[in-house]
Amino acid sequence: MPTITRTDLAAGLKQTRLSSQVAPEDVAVAIVDAVETGRFEVWVPRHLGPLNRFVRVLPRAFGEWVLRAGGSEDLLSAAVAHPARSDYEARAAASAPGGSARRA
Repeated sequence: MPTITRTDLAAGLKQTRLSSQVAPEDVAVAIVDAVETGRFEVWVPRHLGPLNRFVRVLPRAFGEWVLRAGGSEDLLSAAVAHPARSDYEARAAASAPGGSARRA
């Protein structure tokens, strides 16, 4: 369960107090470690696991307040029209059914 991973999909996303961005290599290392150790839940970065467990035992309204206070409420909506994301959006549109991507 990685946080935002620095790929084209996440281009234009800002960082907030509660969100961080990790390298794809960090996620890959965590996946290999999970397979080797048999762990079912893998958090990247690792400190998000205990934080998530803590927030889950609190009332939902409090958890939502924590997200708003941390600036995560509109984290994803800000990136939709971000110029850094245009390459990803173009590839996604071309690969959609009826898009202009080549079919093999």
